[in-house]
Amino acid sequence: MALRCRWSVRRWAARLAAARRPLFTETGVWEELTDAERLAAERRWLDVVSDPGSAARPDADLTGSAYVLAMFPYPSGRLHMGHVRVYAISDAVARFHRLLGKQVVHPMGWDAFGLPAENAALERGLAPDRWTRQNIGHMRGQLRRMAAAFDWDRELATCQPDYYRWTQWLFLRLHRAGLVYRRQALVNWDPADGTVLADEQVDARGRSWRSGALVERRLLRQWFVRTTRFSERLLRSLDSPELRDWRDVIQLQRHWIGPCDGWRFELQVERCDPDDSAPPPEPLLLWVADPARLPVAAFIALRPEHPLAAGAAERTGLAARCPASGRRLPLLVSARLAYPEGADALLCDAADGPEAARLAGLLAEDGRPPPGPPLTAAEVVARGGGYRCSSHLHDWLISRQRYWGTPIPVVHCARCGAVPLPESRLPVTLPALPEQRVPGRSPLQAATDWLNTQCPSCGGPAQRETDTMDTFVDSSWYYLRFLDARYERAPFRPQQVNRHLPVDIYVGGKEHAVLHLYYARFMHHFLRAEGLVAAEEPFARLLVQGQVMGQSYQVTETGRYLPADQVTTTDSGDVVCAEDGRPVTVQWEKMSKSKHNGVDPAGVMDQLGADTMRLLMLATVAPTSSRRWSQDTFPPLLAWQRRLWLTVGELVRPAAGAGAPSAAELARHEAQMREERNYFVRTVTHNFQETHQLSVAISRLQGLTTALRRRPAWYRALGGEYQRALGDLIIMCSPVMPCLCAEMWAGFCAASRHGHPEHRLDLTVMQQRWPAVDADALLELVVELNGQQAATVCLPRRQLDALTEPEALRLARAQPALARHAAGAAAAGQLLLQPGLGALLRLSTEHRRPPDDDDPARREVLRQRQERKAAKKERRQQRRLRKAEREER
Repeated sequence: MALRCRWSVRRWAARLAAARRPLFTETGVWEELTDAERLAAERRWLDVVSDPGSAARPDADLTGSAYVLAMFPYPSGRLHMGHVRVYAISDAVARFHRLLGKQVVHPMGWDAFGLPAENAALERGLAPDRWTRQNIGHMRGQLRRMAAAFDWDRELATCQPDYYRWTQWLFLRLHRAGLVYRRQALVNWDPADGTVLADEQVDARGRSWRSGALVERRLLRQWFVRTTRFSERLLRSLDSPELRDWRDVIQLQRHWIGPCDGWRFELQVERCDPDDSAPPPEPLLLWVADPARLPVAAFIALRPEHPLAAGAAERTGLAARCPASGRRLPLLVSARLAYPEGADALLCDAADGPEAARLAGLLAEDGRPPPGPPLTAAEVVARGGGYRCSSHLHDWLISRQRYWGTPIPVVHCARCGAVPLPESRLPVTLPALPEQRVPGRSPLQAATDWLNTQCPSCGGPAQRETDTMDTFVDSSWYYLRFLDARYERAPFRPQQVNRHLPVDIYVGGKEHAVLHLYYARFMHHFLRAEGLVAAEEPFARLLVQGQVMGQSYQVTETGRYLPADQVTTTDSGDVVCAEDGRPVTVQWEKMSKSKHNGVDPAGVMDQLGADTMRLLMLATVAPTSSRRWSQDTFPPLLAWQRRLWLTVGELVRPAAGAGAPSAAELARHEAQMREERNYFVRTVTHNFQETHQLSVAISRLQGLTTALRRRPAWYRALGGEYQRALGDLIIMCSPVMPCLCAEMWAGFCAASRHGHPEHRLDLTVMQQRWPAVDADALLELVVELNGQQAATVCLPRRQLDALTEPEALRLARAQPALARHAAGAAAAGQLLLQPGLGALLRLSTEHRRPPDDDDPARREVLRQRQERKAAKKERRQQRRLRKAEREER
């Protein structure tokens, strides 16, 4: 309690000092950079830098567009350090592209439906919509406080009827395309939360990932989306040249989708007894490796837990009709057959092993007719409507038995069955949350006034569907709505979204590498098949940020986590529990309330300001790596801030008696400064634009600061290139520290004696243009031969930017290192040009001899070699996938 009181007093004192601290823009006096000065700069500039419209120039001539998207958050009510990291990254990248003169789309919204909000609201005696609105308001203010410049005019929340109306519209569109169906399924049931869980939401112990309850298996009628129908195109599109920086996410997606080495068919099921008046059974989903076996098979085996098995020992009394030949295939039950991975049905005949032969013998006494004439696999697929997919990939189960979700726009009529609503009756809005709830049933079943309605087909009485949709449906298309957020006649206008798609940079956590990205890709491919979007893939580049780790203290004996103030260090250096002296294990883990290792971003901002928190989050560690949050990393970065601030202050208040150098000495320093400026501009631009290694960019910015400060005092007062480089440094720092850079830019403009044409001293730092390498500066054409760097050719930028492949090939062959390869080098190379940064020319001298068709032995050797290579590659890939899956779990 005492620690919390001291922390509160410190916050209050810092805010009071900031309120009284004058700034240069207010007094004309440049003070030393302190915590109070940081907070005063934030107070002065926060509203300006948080408005993306403030970056517009009066002479705006936009050179292109950039869609920078961070995965939108669940509105829990408070930002945590994981939020800070993802939005600091996306905001820095968005600001960089605005400085390039692009029209930038950088929106923010809320993934607002879901069971956590429903449960949290009920615990507090509030309605979920009220609880969610409160949380959104609070988090919106926190995002503004961290100086993130989002397009708030595009803001959306998935719980708003004007959003989920179009989620329902997409459901109807999928239904009309034959991609939505409802059937009995054995599902994971969370008895504590009273809802269905996906397989991925059940841990290795069989417990719910959220409530911790032991999961039950229940047979329920559920809604599914036939995502497997798009398996082959989703798998093939992973090779699209549009995808950049997907790295191991591609492998995770491939593993999730599977090899698409078989076909899935939907078979109608009939009762063998013609006098049985029971309703017809549901269709059977069957995966087969060879479709040609379907018309001639003896029977179909089911696992005992299959819904159609219905507790049968062996015979089910059911038969499936082959969609290609019309033959009836009996359904038999067995747990002893080798079913394909993830499948619960198997096509069999007597040749499939002893168990299959035994089951086939049961049918011999029935005098079954022999199979008809064989059909080819193309014939079977064409007649039966099969489609390629893997055996383990299942369709998307979207039913959830909860209140706080998008209502499914279907009514159930005794005469007409399940009837989709017409689009004119959308949205189906949620009623007030019923006070009476029946455990194990959807809360909406108690909303009788809402539940009872009219069938749109026959006009008779009907009841609404009481399941709501999985929140992944809401988040599968939100990137499209951001681009046309206020349009009321459709979810979006194709001409509007196609201007910006695919998303140029998508920032988010690796935990979404499979499920969210898979569902979003499916929805995009479906909409593309419907002619509503043009891009092949929704997201061009991924920037998958690592987790923020905090130091945790765990009692070694019991595993109980302790707060930092409940541990102490002995004289021997061991960490122990302060209460009883038991040994404590110290480790770095993902920040979590339960582990007492989280850090409140508000406290950091109150003490050091939003800019400094952003800098601490972005520096020293690449965005894709885990970030260990430790105060040990603070001093070097705070010291750099002070050096940069001091450098601007020295321009504002030049030292007296600098002296008058010779013209030759001035020219020498100008040339050196020009060369250093070009180097740092090129490397910082490369790290912002090409690699997104923001920590390396910050390191280069620190290097430019050092280069400026080691120049003599007289040159800092007189050098035109020095002032140009200092102005460029402030501009390049502004995506990371916008408030401090806005104040430094104001001081720079007031003190600048050698205004450079590139700098608009009458505009703010947000309205400047990102610095560019000089036209006569030397850039590198790197030549690779067979994957190894073989030569480097230095060219002026103006020549390199206009380089063609034939000219690059001529320059490469003129290099001594490549002379001996001239005869065997490829006639053409692959030129990768990055204007203003450099170029890469890839050459190859490898000429593999094709296999001799007349030499079977040689063909066999080559085949075996290729198989060994493929097997080795597959083993490596599987090891990476298992490691990634363990980390994701």
